Amino acid sequence: TSSMANVIYPQVGGRYGFNRGARSLTRMSKLFFGSGFNRIEIDPVDLGGTGQSMVTSSPSIDNYYVLQDDGSYTLRTDKQFSAAQRRALEDMVPLVRMLSENGMLHHSQFFDSAGIEDSANQRGLASKIFAFFGLPFHVVERMNRQVAAMSVYELELARLRAEPDGRSDVELQQLAAAEAVYQSQNMNGGASLNTAPRFAQRGLGRVALMYKSYGLTVTTLLFKTARTAVINAFPDTPEGRAERDIAMRQMMGHLGATFVMAGVAGLPMYGMASMIGNLLRDEDEIDFDEATRLQLGELYYKGPLNALTGFEISSRTGLSGLLYRANPYMQDAGAEEQIFALLGGPAWSTGSNVVRGI
Repeated sequence: TSSMANVIYPQVGGRYGFNRGARSLTRMSKLFFGSGFNRIEIDPVDLGGTGQSMVTSSPSIDNYYVLQDDGSYTLRTDKQFSAAQRRALEDMVPLVRMLSENGMLHHSQFFDSAGIEDSANQRGLASKIFAFFGLPFHVVERMNRQVAAMSVYELELARLRAEPDGRSDVELQQLAAAEAVYQSQNMNGGASLNTAPRFAQRGLGRVALMYKSYGLTVTTLLFKTARTAVINAFPDTPEGRAERDIAMRQMMGHLGATFVMAGVAGLPMYGMASMIGNLLRDEDEIDFDEATRLQLGELYYKGPLNALTGFEISSRTGLSGLLYRANPYMQDAGAEEQIFALLGGPAWSTGSNVVRGI
């Protein structure tokens, strides 16, 4: 969930203002978790159904609505809403519909990559256990995607309404919804395996990159943001200047939030600098990470949050090592074992642990 602070918030805040972004993300997070653990589904009577049925569900924005036979979304009548909540949820209908059409409400790459949704339908004991333990990852991925989309939708719709150009409110809602889906996919990746990079969808690439799609998404996002700032460094147009300022704020947000949570060791590209530094050092010299720690001190190396709480969170919240992270338990492994572990992904790691335990 650290991505909400060092990926989503910098992107939203850099574009719409950090104060407005923080307030919007807070509101949308409360809205997401307040959606409850059940939803109403239409069960057609003419097909032998009961009309409506309530089913158990993890939190999701569409839990507030009932999907009618004609494809429209209406607010549930068994829930109580304040006037502000009712207005916000009614405004949100175009976004919910577009998220549903793009498969971004209930799917997740975690479930899709691991084949959990297919195996869960088989109702075997092993499948149920696998789905149960994978559920937290699935819900967190869904939360990040939906909260990001709702926040962008709210802020983009407010911006469009503040700059009237003759278009109807329905058109503005469609534009805001499309922008929200686009930005959410940029920040979180797609919701299914077919939106992952082509080489991560099948064969050896799917095995090696089973849980790397998000790392690829964030790395791509960082490079795109930095590229936008660089190519617009000396803009000739007001639009170019605006894009440069947005990208600069977003990059500073990424770096600042990551430093607070993970220190210098968590900053983007630190892992590459560490690898190059270790390649160049002599055998009798300390490694790059230890030298950096001694030079900067624990506060700057691991970050203020790590130092203040005393909990080791920096290694799991940084933006370095998104694509490759050295395994501390394989320090003495040979080159062949390292290569097999890299290409075999989680499957090789799990098999190796089983063999080692036997």
